[in-house]
Amino acid sequence: LQALLERAHGNGVRSVTVPVFGCQTSVTSSDVGACEVASPEQSFRILEKAIALGMTTALLPIVVTPGWDWRGLFDPKDVPGWFATYQAWLIRLANRAAALGVSELIPASEFKGLYRHTDRWRALLRTLRSHFKGPLIVTANWDHPELGFWDESDAIGLSAYFPLVKKPGRKVVLGATQVELDQAWVRIRDSLLALSKKWKRPLYLTEVGYHTMASAAWSPWGWTPGERSDPELQARCFEALRKA
Repeated sequence: LQALLERAHGNGVRSVTVPVFGCQTSVTSSDVGACEVASPEQSFRILEKAIALGMTTALLPIVVTPGWDWRGLFDPKDVPGWFATYQAWLIRLANRAAALGVSELIPASEFKGLYRHTDRWRALLRTLRSHFKGPLIVTANWDHPELGFWDESDAIGLSAYFPLVKKPGRKVVLGATQVELDQAWVRIRDSLLALSKKWKRPLYLTEVGYHTMASAAWSPWGWTPGERSDPELQARCFEALRKA
Protein backbone atom coordinates (compact mmCIF):
# COMPACT_ATOMS: atom_id res chain seq x y z
CA LEU A 1 0.00 0.00 0.00
CA GLN A 2 2.76 2.43 0.92
CA ALA A 3 4.64 1.60 -2.29
CA LEU A 4 1.48 2.13 -4.36
CA LEU A 5 0.86 5.57 -2.85
CA GLU A 6 4.50 6.54 -3.28
CA ARG A 7 4.37 5.47 -6.93
CA ALA A 8 1.22 7.55 -7.48
CA HIS A 9 2.83 10.52 -5.76
CA GLY A 10 5.94 10.10 -7.90
CA ASN A 11 3.75 10.18 -11.01
CA GLY A 12 2.31 13.53 -10.01
CA VAL A 13 -0.80 12.54 -8.06
CA ARG A 14 -1.46 15.14 -5.37
CA SER A 15 -5.00 14.32 -4.31
CA VAL A 16 -6.75 11.04 -3.46
CA THR A 17 -10.37 10.20 -2.74
CA VAL A 18 -10.84 7.11 -0.58
CA PRO A 19 -14.16 5.25 -0.21
CA VAL A 20 -15.36 3.76 3.05
CA PHE A 21 -18.25 1.30 2.89
CA GLY A 22 -21.26 1.21 5.16
CA CYS A 23 -24.14 -1.24 5.03
CA GLN A 24 -27.90 -1.43 5.49
CA THR A 25 -29.85 -4.67 5.37
CA SER A 26 -31.95 -3.93 2.24
CA VAL A 27 -32.87 -1.18 -0.21
CA THR A 28 -36.05 -0.48 1.77
CA SER A 29 -34.56 -0.61 5.28
CA SER A 30 -33.60 2.32 7.48
CA ASP A 31 -30.74 0.76 9.43
CA VAL A 32 -27.51 2.23 8.08
CA GLY A 33 -24.68 0.67 10.06
CA ALA A 34 -26.59 -2.52 10.91
CA CYS A 35 -24.21 -4.71 8.88
CA GLU A 36 -20.68 -4.58 7.53
CA VAL A 37 -19.38 -5.40 4.05
CA ALA A 38 -15.86 -4.01 4.51
CA SER A 39 -13.82 -2.76 7.42
CA PRO A 40 -13.27 1.02 7.46
CA GLU A 41 -9.80 0.56 8.92
CA GLN A 42 -8.02 0.11 5.59
CA SER A 43 -9.63 3.29 4.25
CA PHE A 44 -8.30 5.31 7.16
CA ARG A 45 -4.86 3.72 6.84
CA ILE A 46 -4.75 4.82 3.19
CA LEU A 47 -5.81 8.33 4.18
CA GLU A 48 -3.19 8.49 6.92
CA LYS A 49 -0.39 7.41 4.56
CA ALA A 50 -1.56 9.82 1.85
CA ILE A 51 -1.59 12.72 4.31
CA ALA A 52 1.94 11.79 5.40
CA LEU A 53 3.01 12.14 1.74
CA GLY A 54 1.51 15.63 1.63
CA MET A 55 -1.50 14.70 -0.48
CA THR A 56 -4.89 16.37 -0.31
CA THR A 57 -7.44 13.78 0.77
CA ALA A 58 -11.18 13.24 0.53
CA LEU A 59 -13.31 10.63 2.29
CA LEU A 60 -16.17 9.13 0.27
CA PRO A 61 -18.69 7.19 2.40
CA ILE A 62 -20.71 4.71 0.33
CA VAL A 63 -23.67 2.69 1.62
CA VAL A 64 -24.58 -0.66 0.09
CA THR A 65 -26.53 -3.76 1.15
CA PRO A 66 -25.05 -7.21 1.90
CA GLY A 67 -25.72 -8.00 -1.77
CA TRP A 68 -24.06 -4.74 -2.87
CA ASP A 69 -27.25 -3.13 -4.18
CA TRP A 70 -26.67 0.31 -5.66
CA ARG A 71 -27.58 3.20 -3.36
CA GLY A 72 -29.43 4.94 -6.19
CA LEU A 73 -32.15 2.30 -5.73
CA PHE A 74 -32.62 2.92 -2.01
CA ASP A 75 -36.27 3.57 -1.13
CA PRO A 76 -36.60 3.24 2.66
CA LYS A 77 -40.06 2.67 4.10
CA ASP A 78 -39.10 4.85 7.07
CA VAL A 79 -37.50 7.93 5.52
CA PRO A 80 -36.96 9.87 8.79
CA GLY A 81 -35.47 6.73 10.31
CA TRP A 82 -33.08 6.32 7.38
CA PHE A 83 -31.82 9.88 7.66
CA ALA A 84 -31.36 9.44 11.42
CA THR A 85 -29.19 6.33 11.08
CA TYR A 86 -27.32 7.70 8.07
CA GLN A 87 -26.53 10.92 9.90
CA ALA A 88 -25.31 9.05 12.97
CA TRP A 89 -23.02 6.92 10.79
CA LEU A 90 -21.72 9.96 8.94
CA ILE A 91 -21.01 11.89 12.13
CA ARG A 92 -18.78 9.08 13.38
CA LEU A 93 -16.86 9.13 10.10
CA ALA A 94 -16.72 12.93 9.98
CA ASN A 95 -15.31 13.14 13.50
CA ARG A 96 -12.63 10.60 12.70
CA ALA A 97 -11.78 12.24 9.38
CA ALA A 98 -11.49 15.65 11.04
CA ALA A 99 -9.18 14.29 13.73
CA LEU A 100 -6.98 12.69 11.07
CA GLY A 101 -6.76 15.88 9.02
CA VAL A 102 -8.74 14.76 5.96
CA SER A 103 -9.22 17.70 3.61
CA GLU A 104 -12.70 17.06 2.19
CA LEU A 105 -15.78 14.97 2.96
CA ILE A 106 -18.25 13.66 0.37
CA PRO A 107 -21.29 12.98 2.58
CA ALA A 108 -23.68 11.91 -0.18
CA SER A 109 -23.11 10.06 -3.43
CA GLU A 110 -25.55 8.78 -6.09
CA PHE A 111 -28.64 8.66 -3.83
CA LYS A 112 -30.77 9.15 -6.92
CA GLY A 113 -34.09 8.29 -5.27
CA LEU A 114 -33.41 9.88 -1.89
CA TYR A 115 -32.25 13.23 -3.22
CA ARG A 116 -35.85 14.34 -3.60
CA HIS A 117 -35.94 14.93 0.17
CA THR A 118 -34.36 18.35 -0.19
CA ASP A 119 -35.06 19.71 3.29
CA ARG A 120 -33.67 16.62 5.01
CA TRP A 121 -30.41 16.87 3.04
CA ARG A 122 -30.15 20.55 3.92
CA ALA A 123 -30.54 19.75 7.60
CA LEU A 124 -28.04 16.89 7.44
CA LEU A 125 -25.37 19.00 5.74
CA ARG A 126 -25.81 21.81 8.25
CA THR A 127 -25.42 19.35 11.10
CA LEU A 128 -22.27 17.87 9.58
CA ARG A 129 -20.61 21.27 9.35
CA SER A 130 -20.32 21.34 13.14
CA HIS A 131 -18.29 18.10 12.96
CA PHE A 132 -16.19 18.65 9.82
CA LYS A 133 -14.83 22.09 8.92
CA GLY A 134 -13.54 21.27 5.42
CA PRO A 135 -15.59 21.31 2.21
CA LEU A 136 -18.68 19.08 2.05
CA ILE A 137 -19.33 17.85 -1.47
CA VAL A 138 -22.55 16.16 -2.57
CA THR A 139 -22.29 13.88 -5.61
CA ALA A 140 -25.10 13.25 -8.10
CA ASN A 141 -25.21 10.45 -10.63
CA TRP A 142 -24.47 11.43 -14.24
CA ASP A 143 -28.11 11.03 -15.33
CA HIS A 144 -29.57 13.08 -12.47
CA PRO A 145 -27.42 16.21 -12.05
CA GLU A 146 -30.18 18.63 -11.03
CA LEU A 147 -30.61 18.69 -7.25
CA GLY A 148 -32.62 21.21 -5.24
CA PHE A 149 -29.97 21.78 -2.59
CA TRP A 150 -26.75 22.43 -4.52
CA ASP A 151 -26.44 25.69 -2.62
CA GLU A 152 -25.81 23.70 0.59
CA SER A 153 -22.93 21.79 -1.05
CA ASP A 154 -19.50 23.38 -1.46
CA ALA A 155 -19.23 21.92 -4.98
CA ILE A 156 -21.34 20.12 -7.55
CA GLY A 157 -20.02 16.58 -7.36
CA LEU A 158 -20.67 14.13 -10.17
CA SER A 159 -20.19 10.46 -10.84
CA ALA A 160 -19.33 11.24 -14.44
CA TYR A 161 -20.05 7.95 -16.20
CA PHE A 162 -21.70 9.73 -19.13
CA PRO A 163 -22.29 7.57 -22.23
CA LEU A 164 -20.37 9.10 -25.13
CA VAL A 165 -22.28 7.32 -27.91
CA LYS A 166 -25.65 5.61 -28.20
CA LYS A 167 -25.88 1.92 -27.49
CA PRO A 168 -25.56 0.12 -30.84
CA GLY A 169 -28.09 -2.31 -32.23
CA ARG A 170 -27.59 -6.02 -31.64
CA LYS A 171 -25.83 -6.56 -35.00
CA VAL A 172 -23.95 -3.26 -35.07
CA VAL A 173 -20.24 -3.15 -34.25
CA LEU A 174 -19.40 0.00 -32.33
CA GLY A 175 -16.53 1.94 -33.86
CA ALA A 176 -16.67 5.43 -32.36
CA THR A 177 -14.00 7.75 -33.76
CA GLN A 178 -11.86 10.01 -31.60
CA VAL A 179 -13.67 13.02 -33.06
CA GLU A 180 -17.06 11.60 -31.98
CA LEU A 181 -15.77 10.91 -28.47
CA ASP A 182 -14.19 14.37 -28.25
CA GLN A 183 -17.38 16.09 -29.37
CA ALA A 184 -19.45 14.12 -26.85
CA TRP A 185 -17.26 15.23 -23.94
CA VAL A 186 -17.34 18.85 -25.12
CA ARG A 187 -21.16 18.74 -25.02
CA ILE A 188 -21.05 17.21 -21.54
CA ARG A 189 -18.52 19.78 -20.36
CA ASP A 190 -20.64 22.67 -21.61
CA SER A 191 -23.78 21.38 -19.89
CA LEU A 192 -21.89 20.95 -16.62
CA LEU A 193 -20.41 24.43 -16.84
CA ALA A 194 -23.95 25.79 -17.28
CA LEU A 195 -25.03 23.91 -14.14
CA SER A 196 -22.03 25.28 -12.28
CA LYS A 197 -22.86 28.83 -13.36
CA LYS A 198 -26.51 28.45 -12.37
CA TRP A 199 -25.70 27.41 -8.80
CA LYS A 200 -22.44 29.37 -8.46
CA ARG A 201 -20.59 26.23 -7.39
CA PRO A 202 -17.42 24.62 -8.77
CA LEU A 203 -17.50 21.20 -10.41
CA TYR A 204 -15.99 18.14 -8.75
CA LEU A 205 -15.75 14.87 -10.69
CA THR A 206 -15.91 12.49 -7.74
CA GLU A 207 -15.88 9.41 -9.97
CA VAL A 208 -15.06 8.93 -13.64
CA GLY A 209 -13.80 5.93 -15.55
CA TYR A 210 -14.02 3.61 -18.54
CA HIS A 211 -13.62 -0.16 -18.51
CA THR A 212 -11.53 -2.06 -21.06
CA MET A 213 -14.42 -3.61 -22.98
CA ALA A 214 -16.02 -2.80 -26.32
CA SER A 215 -18.99 -1.10 -24.60
CA ALA A 216 -16.84 1.46 -22.76
CA ALA A 217 -18.14 4.39 -24.81
CA TRP A 218 -21.85 3.70 -24.20
CA SER A 219 -21.77 1.89 -20.83
CA PRO A 220 -18.66 3.05 -18.95
CA TRP A 221 -20.06 1.86 -15.60
CA GLY A 222 -20.45 -1.82 -16.48
CA TRP A 223 -20.12 -4.52 -19.07
CA THR A 224 -21.48 -7.95 -20.06
CA PRO A 225 -19.50 -11.10 -19.09
CA GLY A 226 -17.73 -12.51 -22.13
CA GLU A 227 -17.69 -9.16 -23.93
CA ARG A 228 -14.84 -8.37 -26.32
CA SER A 229 -11.89 -6.54 -24.80
CA ASP A 230 -10.97 -3.14 -26.27
CA PRO A 231 -8.36 -1.29 -24.16
CA GLU A 232 -7.66 1.04 -27.09
CA LEU A 233 -11.23 2.32 -26.91
CA GLN A 234 -10.81 2.85 -23.17
CA ALA A 235 -7.73 4.97 -23.85
CA ARG A 236 -9.57 7.06 -26.45
CA CYS A 237 -12.46 7.71 -24.04
CA PHE A 238 -10.02 8.95 -21.42
CA GLU A 239 -8.33 11.10 -24.06
CA ALA A 240 -11.68 12.73 -24.87
CA LEU A 241 -12.18 13.48 -21.17
CA ARG A 242 -8.68 14.90 -20.88
CA LYS A 243 -9.16 17.22 -23.85
CA ALA A 244 -12.49 18.53 -22.58
